[in-house]
Amino acid sequence: MDSRPVGVFDSGVGGLTVLHECLVTMPHEDFCNAATSAALPQLQEELALPVVGVITPEAHAAVQATRNRKIGLLATQATVEAGRYAELVHALDAGAQLVPVACPRLVPLIESDDPFSAETTEAVREYAAPLKEAEVDTVILGCTHYPLIRPIFQRVFGRGVTLVFSAEETAREVAETLARKGIENGEGREGAYRFLTTGEPSLFRELGERFLQLPLGEIEQVAVADLEAVA
Repeated sequence: MDSRPVGVFDSGVGGLTVLHECLVTMPHEDFCNAATSAALPQLQEELALPVVGVITPEAHAAVQATRNRKIGLLATQATVEAGRYAELVHALDAGAQLVPVACPRLVPLIESDDPFSAETTEAVREYAAPLKEAEVDTVILGCTHYPLIRPIFQRVFGRGVTLVFSAEETAREVAETLARKGIENGEGREGAYRFLTTGEPSLFRELGERFLQLPLGEIEQVAVADLEAVA
């Protein structure tokens, strides 16, 4: 047993979808969500504690789920260009085909006042078209914003395509990591959560409760320099 909280780091509110799944999967753990960007490989090298990213669990789940070895990826432009998903998928199955599609319009639409608008549905249809043409049977939804419009993705792709969401797979990986290392909390307690942000707390709250689907409570503002000093 280890009483230290689990930290969740992201560049913005999208990471709250991951935190939501973690809270549901591990209600006995404590969490601290910090809205900052982090370099995962460097953290994994420098920190003694385990660090779990969202990409590896998704890639692993997709390779396990696909039947025809044709996997689609919908993500931001930066994620697609980084090529990390392709590297991991091919490392797990050299014969698998990954079809990546950058979706620059989706994040602004999801953060808008009407994320379920007709415009959002049309954007998803547009980005899904090349994946359908490639006959993929599994799609990685490689952005933490995307779970917020899950019904649209399910409607566009239908039941014949397996959708892999970062939030669910990452929560499962975190739970397995804590159990494997024997550092999970006992199940007879209810965990707590707190929030740190390098941005404006009021703006973070405005979108945060929609993404977390729970009340945020107190939000603490911190400076990057303060985080570096603690590290």
